[in-house]
Amino acid sequence: MKDRNPRVSLLVIERMPHRRCLRLKRSCHVVFDHMRGWFGISSLESLSQGKPVIAGLDQWNVEQIRRFTGRQSLPWVPAGNPGELEQRLNELVNDSGKRDAIGRESRAFMEQVWNEGRVLEVLTGAYESL
Repeated sequence: MKDRNPRVSLLVIERMPHRRCLRLKRSCHVVFDHMRGWFGISSLESLSQGKPVIAGLDQWNVEQIRRFTGRQSLPWVPAGNPGELEQRLNELVNDSGKRDAIGRESRAFMEQVWNEGRVLEVLTGAYESL
C-alpha cells in the first residue's frame, strides 16, 4: 500500500499508557482493530473519537451488536481478509468525504446507542436476572 500511496503511514499502538494510546488514536484518520471476528475496546474508543474503524467482525458478533443496539446498520468497515483490508484502506485513504462521513456516523452511533445509559441498562438487567 505504501508503494501506491506514499503519504500513508502506519502507527502500531500497543504497550503504552492508555492516555497516550487515546491521544495517538486521535491523530489517526483510520483505525484498524483486527480480523479475528470480534471487536475490542480499541474499536469502541476509536468509534467514539469519530474515526472509521476497520474490523473483521464475524456474523455472530454482527448479530449480537445489532441485538444490543437495535440497529441494522453498524459503523464498522468490514474486512475479513488481507485483500479486503487493503481495499478498504485504499477506499478510505483516497476518499476523504467517505472517511469523514463514516467518522461522523461512528461518533453518532456511540452517542446514540453505545452510551453509558444503554450499557448500564443492559448490565443492571443482567445483574437483576441473577
